[in-house]
Amino acid sequence: MDVFQPRLKFFNRGVPGATLRADRGRLDTASRDMWADGSVVMVSTDGVRLETDFMRYDSASDRFLSTAPVTLTRGASRVTGVGWEARPDLSEMIVRQERGELASEDTPFLTKP
Repeated sequence: MDVFQPRLKFFNRGVPGATLRADRGRLDTASRDMWADGSVVMVSTDGVRLETDFMRYDSASDRFLSTAPVTLTRGASRVTGVGWEARPDLSEMIVRQERGELASEDTPFLTKP
């Protein structure tokens, strides 16, 4: 099913984890996999903001995956990279080709592969 300007909320055991918006999306209702592209923005309930061009959600692994450039922002910290994966609540992330500016008052929120 193709959708225009999807707006989604992700939950972890009934607790809100993150929101997602994009220009376009597609949902496979059988597999529960999802694709989003065009100004994709995810925001977690704990303040992490992820911006990318496109991504997909793989329901079997419960991960968002992308080979696109990404910008992650939390407070004054900003990390950019190309290629990434994350849990739906953005609590665990891997960013490839990472470059960042981490402010000392922020706690680290990335893991490296």
